Amino acid sequence: MDSRLDDAPRRMFDALRAFLDRAVRPAEATYREQLALQDDPWHWTAPPVLAELQDEAKELGLWNLFLPGDAGAGLTREEHQPLARLAATSPIGPVAINGAEPDTGVMTLLSARGTPAQRRRWLEPLLDARVRSSLASASRGTSIVRDGDEYVVTGLQPAVPGALNPDVRILVVTGQSDPDAAPGRGTSQVLVPRSADGVTVHRSTHVVGGRQEVQPGGLAVLVLDEVRVPVVNLLGDGGHGSVDAPVGLDRSSRRTG
Repeated sequence: MDSRLDDAPRRMFDALRAFLDRAVRPAEATYREQLALQDDPWHWTAPPVLAELQDEAKELGLWNLFLPGDAGAGLTREEHQPLARLAATSPIGPVAINGAEPDTGVMTLLSARGTPAQRRRWLEPLLDARVRSSLASASRGTSIVRDGDEYVVTGLQPAVPGALNPDVRILVVTGQSDPDAAPGRGTSQVLVPRSADGVTVHRSTHVVGGRQEVQPGGLAVLVLDEVRVPVVNLLGDGGHGSVDAPVGLDRSSRRTG
């Protein structure tokens, strides 16, 4: 832990390290055993021991540490990085504290750009780990075209992390909304429910990080066949090509109150 950090993030780091050593690492074998009993091998958030760890993490205040403000721990990016690295020393550490990708990316986007209605519908259950999410960020080959009060989303996304998990309810899909725009522009993001007509998720041959035996998030192939979503599902301002916004958010301010 960086010796220059304040007392609050240092105490959080120490609490997380103790939680990992006392509860998370000893639960890894049980997690694998319970995962092996699942009918769906991609349902990696279903083992009961994981819910027990998440409940304890909430009680300890080790929850949503990646988010600034009242929804998270009020840490800056620099203060959060050591905690993220520490959590990742266990294959189930990040998800035990609701800090696993791709959910953190989706939650950061919704927190920064979502409308109040979008945050109520999608961000709140994600912050509570009641659902999962995924990012489909390959804009080339995917179009987002407005048709009246709807957007029509069409294309193929070849490497979508975690989308095979049946707990996934929402996909943030990036696509070209203005093919004539200058380079770096004309890209938009829309919120696509996984249950929407025209959404098909296929298993890929690739595995993220070689950890399929522990967290089989893998990479999915997402097919979008003229999927229609209401215009209110546009995330932020369209056409700005801001695919990588989560890593560039200003997280310098602390939570107050």
